[in-house]
Amino acid sequence: MEINEPICYNYKAEKDPRIAWPFGYGLSYTTFEYQNLKADAEVATTAESVNVAFEVKNTGKMAADEVVQIYVSPTDEQQQIRPKQLQGFVRVKLEPGETKTVKVKLYTEQFGFYSHQDKRQWNIAPGQYEVKVGASSEDIRLKQVVTLKGEPVVKPLRDHYFSEAATL
Repeated sequence: MEINEPICYNYKAEKDPRIAWPFGYGLSYTTFEYQNLKADAEVATTAESVNVAFEVKNTGKMAADEVVQIYVSPTDEQQQIRPKQLQGFVRVKLEPGETKTVKVKLYTEQFGFYSHQDKRQWNIAPGQYEVKVGASSEDIRLKQVVTLKGEPVVKPLRDHYFSEAATL
């Protein structure tokens, strides 16, 4: 086993035996159900954001908070983003049996990647990406493909680093 190798939830897709728990892992006194994922199916590469919404229900007998995590993954090995990138999270406080809707604004920049071949730049490439919603990096409950259409966008820097989320 190589000790110099990075240990990171998004470094590579296969499991690393040195990691005991997945990124975002946590225990609770209750259980949660995720359902009804709705995301914009197609968005222009020049658009500001992708809208995502889903529901979280406390299916147990105790009031608790669930920290929902939102990831973006490539659908093609040629895409230059990591296999699983955390792009947002939201803490949802739920009473037993209660359901709340979570609305997330994922910026199109969050589907991009950094490069520095000729000069440093942020790149947003057209293509299909998978939006994943889960309780941890390994406990993904909902998935949906989002297509970015149009010409590639190149910027000197990105303006948004994390999504915005709200519960209703």
